[in-house]
Order: sequence, then structure tokens, then C-alpha cells
Amino acid sequence: MIELARLSSMPVQQLARSSTGTVISAMQLRQACNEGILIPWRKQEPEAFKTAEELITTDKEGLIFQPEPGIYGDVAELDFASLYPAIMAKYNISQETLGCSCCTDHTVPEIGRHTCRRRDGLIPRVLRPILKTRSEYKKRMLDEGIPAETRMNYKQRQTSLKWILVTCFGYLGYRNARFGRIEAHEAVTAYGRELLLQAKEIAEGYGYRLIHAIVDSVWVYKCGITEKDAMALANNISAKTGIPMTFEGIYRWLMFPTSRTRPALAVPNRYAGVFNNGEIKVRGIELRRHDTPLFIGRAQKEIIETLSLARSPDELYLYVEKSLGIIETYSSQLRDGKIPPLELAISKRLTRRPDDYTHSVDTAIASQSLLARGVRLEPGEEIQIIITSAKDKDPASRVKPLTFSLSDHSYDKDKYMELLLLAAETILKPLGYDAHRLKKILSDQHEICNQLIG
Repeated sequence: MIELARLSSMPVQQLARSSTGTVISAMQLRQACNEGILIPWRKQEPEAFKTAEELITTDKEGLIFQPEPGIYGDVAELDFASLYPAIMAKYNISQETLGCSCCTDHTVPEIGRHTCRRRDGLIPRVLRPILKTRSEYKKRMLDEGIPAETRMNYKQRQTSLKWILVTCFGYLGYRNARFGRIEAHEAVTAYGRELLLQAKEIAEGYGYRLIHAIVDSVWVYKCGITEKDAMALANNISAKTGIPMTFEGIYRWLMFPTSRTRPALAVPNRYAGVFNNGEIKVRGIELRRHDTPLFIGRAQKEIIETLSLARSPDELYLYVEKSLGIIETYSSQLRDGKIPPLELAISKRLTRRPDDYTHSVDTAIASQSLLARGVRLEPGEEIQIIITSAKDKDPASRVKPLTFSLSDHSYDKDKYMELLLLAAETILKPLGYDAHRLKKILSDQHEICNQLIG
């Protein structure tokens, strides 16, 4: 908070209740005021006309190389450090520098525009000190000679600057940003695609195979890869592209689950893996989703922690039986009705007022139940619901707000069992255990237990 207040000149109390967009706007306005630059009252520059062909060429985002579903070992992850803000600073991309009348060279890749080479733009002047400060904080937080609390302080500061930098890129294309311009936004993504292609070609030139790449990160494979090898590759890419690339780590194993709608493909932003130092990294799976019940997320987390003991993809199979035991434990708790309501709550965000919903979706049912009792929620607010009877023909019986469950602990055991098996499937399907097979295993075990009890 204090770090951002210092950079933006905003009072801490006001900043505490502001978005990152407000903070980056304040930084830009302060820079403009300090330099005597006129600030537009409202944005007045509309998007330039484009033909359909030009729109197809320019209106793209970051580049993605689709990974093949499966489990990989000897994979290194490399990330460009603050790629888009670094591009804006390096190539002088700002509202007033794009397509200037004083320069004609320095062409933006693919889309054919150019940026000014004679004067620095306002946005790069705002970003360069932030980029430098964040880089310094990242170096200091890795210093093991200072107390852990101090290192955590540096980590928090650099994280706050990270989100400011991310927002700054988004504001280039924001229609109401005073210093925004959609063409500048498109120029940044064009440079980003070109740099990711360069990183891929450089890695392949050193004998690596690209496993996956998304916007500013690459995952490369090489048998027997070491940290020294990966850091050397990162340094080579940094030197040849002019944008710093950092080495994140080498994975013991890295898993890309299949898409549920298209089983032959993986989803680029869904993966789970374990670095050589034992650190777990997951993205896009149930554990990371805000609408996943705590009970389901905890079960998936325990499965991943069990599999994290494997030192290679081949060793994962040694921990499957223990993972199945975790699923059996959680399924037994579901069957016995021992799960407290808070553990089963599913968070949903309202997109409209309760009485404006036209379909009986879960969010509408729960919010209208509260409205009938005098509690009105507004769009943007969250509501926590419990699934009580997912297949009931009466919409009002399907779900209920969490507050109604504090006295009535009933829930749809079959539906929550389905959610549990789907979360387990995400991690175990690459090992040959889909939800159907897991359900059969649990059913067989349940039958055996009943016979023993009998």
C-alpha cells in the first residue's frame, strides 16, 4: 500500500479503496503534471478505420503454442520479465509516439506501423522507473543473507508493482483511458508475438524442444537438463531479444490434462507440476478456481501433494494407490454426510439484479431466495450456494444459499461426488484413471466394505 501510494502520490486511505487502474492513471497524471503536459479532460481520439484484412492482421493478442496432453519430465520454464511493459519501454510505445510524422522506420512487426525514435513517450517514461524498481526488489528478495520477513516484504512490493505493470498494458486499449490508444495496444501484442517466436527459435537452435508457450512464458524440454543449462538459455534469449528472461525452474514432472470437451487437446492455461526443489505449481485447475468448494479443492490438493513425492514421470505410478486412498477417504465423508456447509459452498458472482434473471440458473435461484427474505444483492456481489438436489424439476429445490444451510445440513451427495471425481480425474486421467474408472473403483471398495460389515 505504501509503495503504491509513494509512486502514485495518492493518499493511502484513498488508494486502499481504489483499483489498480486508478493507481496507474494517477501515476500517468502525475508524470504529465510534473512535465507540463496538457491532460485531456476526456479521451477524444477514436480508433482509426481499418479494412477487414487489416483488422484480422492487427486485432490479435498473445501467441500460444498448444501443448500435447500428457506428462513430461526434464522441462524448464522460462518467463520474459514483465514482457508487455518492457516492450512499451524498449520500443517507445505510447499514444503520441505511434505513427509520428518525424520518423518512418522502426516498423512494428506484422502490422507495419512505426514508433518515434526522437522523443520518449509519456507511457515509457512512467514505466521505466517501475520496471527498474521491481527488478531491484526481485533481486533483493532472493538474498538469503537478509531476514525472511524482509525478503517477504520485497516480494510483496514487487508483486504490487507487477499488477500495476499488467494494468498499464490493459489501459493502452481501454476506451476511456486518457492516454490510451488501441493502435498502441495492438503494437505491443505484435512485438510480443515476434519475441515469443524468437525465443522459440533460439531455444530450438540450442537443441531444446518446445513443449508449450503462452504469451510470455516458454516450457522447453531437453534430456538431462540442468539449472545451469536453463539459465544459460535464458541469458542467451535475453541478450538476443533485448528483453530480460528469467529462469523459473526445472520440473520433476509437468502434467497437461486433456480438455473435457475436446479430449484430444490440452487446455493451454491448465497444468500442474512439481519443480526439482519440491515446489508445486498449478494453474487453471479446480484447486485454483474461486468457485470450487473448499472440500473439493482440498481433496485435489492432497492428491497433488502425494504425487509431488515422485521424482520423475515414471515414479508417479508408485503413488497412484495412495491417491486412490485419498479419494476413498473424501468420498466416505461425503456419503456419511459429515461435511460442514461452508466446505461445500460454491461461490458465484451476480451479473445482474436477482429479479432481472430470465433463466433459472443457480445464481438466480439462490439470489431470489434471499430477495424473498428481504436481502437484495447487487450485480458484482458474490453469493455462496449449496447444491441440494441437482436433478430436481423444481428450480427452487436445486440449490439454496449458504446461510440457509447453517441449520439444515442436507446436500446432494451424488452431485458433490461427481465434482470430487472430476477434480481427481483432472490429475489422474493422464495416469489412466478417468472419472468413470474412479467411480467403479470406489463402488467396488464400498461393496467390499458392506460385505465385511455384514
